[in-house]
Amino acid sequence: MQNLLLLLAKYGSWILFVILEVFCFYLITNYNSKQEKIFIHSANLISGQFNNRINTLSDYFKLKDQNDSLRVENAKLLQQILNIPELALSEEKVKKDTFLNKFELIPANICSKTLHLRNNHFTICKGEKDGIKPGMGVLSKNGIVGIVKDVSENYAHILNLLNSQIRISAIIKDKEYHGNLVWKGKNHKILHLEAIPKHANIEVGDEIITSGYSTIFPKGFDVGKVMNFSIPSGSNNYEIEVEINNDLYTVHTLYVVSNRYADEQLQLEKENSDE
Repeated sequence: MQNLLLLLAKYGSWILFVILEVFCFYLITNYNSKQEKIFIHSANLISGQFNNRINTLSDYFKLKDQNDSLRVENAKLLQQILNIPELALSEEKVKKDTFLNKFELIPANICSKTLHLRNNHFTICKGEKDGIKPGMGVLSKNGIVGIVKDVSENYAHILNLLNSQIRISAIIKDKEYHGNLVWKGKNHKILHLEAIPKHANIEVGDEIITSGYSTIFPKGFDVGKVMNFSIPSGSNNYEIEVEINNDLYTVHTLYVVSNRYADEQLQLEKENSDE
């Protein structure tokens, strides 16, 4: 009580002044229609600007959640494309046949990457706890990216296409000739398709797609187009340059391909290879 009395004694005149000002303002705005309209208009402007700033700030902090949601939705759409064969199937058929839903996509952000070395890689911010395992394929919305090499609990190390150690099984679309895509350490947009026999009928512009012969990538995912080809002297195979669709310098969001039947297929192949 003593502190309150001391406060009133020291600042009482200012407190009384503020109270009278507020009371006068109340009388002016409530008993003068013109001043009331001015006050309401000004208050609406101020509150509108304040709410707009609050909403802008709130939207900014929600961007991460919105981006995460978009990545999940994109993964679902790509997953539907991967799981449905080229022949049109009814939705009922797809639901009944579990094998048509063999692929699942796990969206992830890139934590770090190299693109200027002989053997380049990405590190993504998801790992074993998110269902990622070594040997899984990695895509972006524009095409294939690479293969998972190692994983920890929260991260995964990916050998991207610009890596001399990577081999991607691919075919020439509509011609079914099968070979391996490799990078020879030069142009970041050019891979080489090896082991295509010289009797194959190929043309510049032919589309190259994933073969589906491994558990890594589904068949039919776009890789690029034949840019140039030749037959080296004394060789039985073409030397084919493929311009890839994906520009790895610009990718940010990746999708790891989880094949639900990969372990079963690999185990069967291992048992037969040991015989």
